[in-house]
Amino acid sequence: LYDISDPTNLVLVGTRNLQGSYREGRRINEHAHFVSITNVNTGSITRPLYRWRSEYNGLNDTEYIAKATEIATDATEYFVDRLVEEMDLKELDCANMARISMMETGNRTEDGGDVDTSYAGGIINGYAQVTTVDMQDDHGSSTSDNDGTGTTLLAHVSGIFLRTSWVEVYASKTML
Repeated sequence: LYDISDPTNLVLVGTRNLQGSYREGRRINEHAHFVSITNVNTGSITRPLYRWRSEYNGLNDTEYIAKATEIATDATEYFVDRLVEEMDLKELDCANMARISMMETGNRTEDGGDVDTSYAGGIINGYAQVTTVDMQDDHGSSTSDNDGTGTTLLAHVSGIFLRTSWVEVYASKTML
């Protein structure tokens, strides 16, 4: 964030690292909103469950389901811990994260077969995050960057898991 009160002398007020890849940025009144997106690699949790894997050879459907459930249960805690660590959620608690269950029913396909994933990786393929900075805030109370090169801007962060790793941002003069 730069102080542009004197266009001939831009002064760096502070910086903010965004999690993921920058997609869009908007200024609405005194707030700057930055949207970033991160791909979620679910292969580590889904690949071991494929029916064609050798550990499932000779198992009937009931045995396969029991074995796959055991493998998935063991893998889930590690997957979630790693996901949270990689998302670097130091300033984000789950209160600001939309629940995936609100948007995905998990309904089966019309023929009663597998759950319709619509996307190859299932219901979690991306994570979008909105970081909002109040440009009128007294940034003197902000903290120092980890590398000591400047001031980290205070921000509000919220996020949502998505079925896809693609987002479109719609904004008006008053709303993102």
